[in-house]
Amino acid sequence: MVYWQNKLFWDPDADRAEVLGEYYRLFFGPAEAEMRAFYELAEEVWSRPASRSLTESTGFLQEADVDRYFELLAKARAKAGKGTVYDDRIARIEGEMQSLKKLFPNLKRSGPSIRAYPAPSPPAIDGAIEEYRYGWTPLRDTTTGQAPAKNATRAALAMTADKSALLVAAVCHESRMAELKADCRTGDDPSIFEDDVIEVYVNTPERSYFKVVVNPNGAIFDETTDVALIDRDTLPILWNPGTKAAVKKFADRWTVEIMIPTGDFGQLGPSQDFPWGIQVGRTRFTGGTREAWALAPTSGGPYRTLNRWGNLWVR
Repeated sequence: MVYWQNKLFWDPDADRAEVLGEYYRLFFGPAEAEMRAFYELAEEVWSRPASRSLTESTGFLQEADVDRYFELLAKARAKAGKGTVYDDRIARIEGEMQSLKKLFPNLKRSGPSIRAYPAPSPPAIDGAIEEYRYGWTPLRDTTTGQAPAKNATRAALAMTADKSALLVAAVCHESRMAELKADCRTGDDPSIFEDDVIEVYVNTPERSYFKVVVNPNGAIFDETTDVALIDRDTLPILWNPGTKAAVKKFADRWTVEIMIPTGDFGQLGPSQDFPWGIQVGRTRFTGGTREAWALAPTSGGPYRTLNRWGNLWVR
């Protein structure tokens, strides 16, 4: 693109095909044809009328495209000849693209199957979690995979009959309730990440992931990483689907009930054929150091380690 643009500065009527042909010939020598095919494939992929955000099954880039990119680069390097300046140029492109090889494997979730049970009807977001009778699952240490003996956490997920809202309930046992770390009191305030919180992450076959965070004051932070929704809403943090949350505090625990409207999540799933990626994490600072437990432990990685997430489904 730099070569083409600078040619246009000198000759605004330059023939595109002729200029690009000159570029492939001069810059890649014997590998001219293979690199032409490489760039034309890249242009074709980028021009697809599909989402810029990638999920395991949707988006402008397909897993087969990645294989094709590296096949063409390998052929080009063979044609260029080992040790030539042309081979060095192609090798630099190949090196810059190595992270693509991890992209789709990292989208394949290896976490547990998590069932969302029918939500109470109508759902009353009041912090009373006794109505969640099924599906309670302990959160485990993100690194060791073990449930803590002290300050344990359990979570349950439910969905409304019309699939318009996902509900998350959590019970956070706490041995030091009088010292509970909870300073943030306003919505979408990044300082919430310095508090004890429950974090919920969801991605779907059609959308990149969503993040909802609630602290013991009931303050809510929600954002999206989906490119199409960011374009619509201007900034990730300006995604505000109408999340609601209610917290109750007791002598030895705090509980939270969260309702996340799913209008932006797409039409597919959550089902066994089209599961949603799900992660629920509890971060605790009350003990003086950061502790983290998750529905799907991440082997030491952050909650957003997508390939470790669970697979959410409803009947």
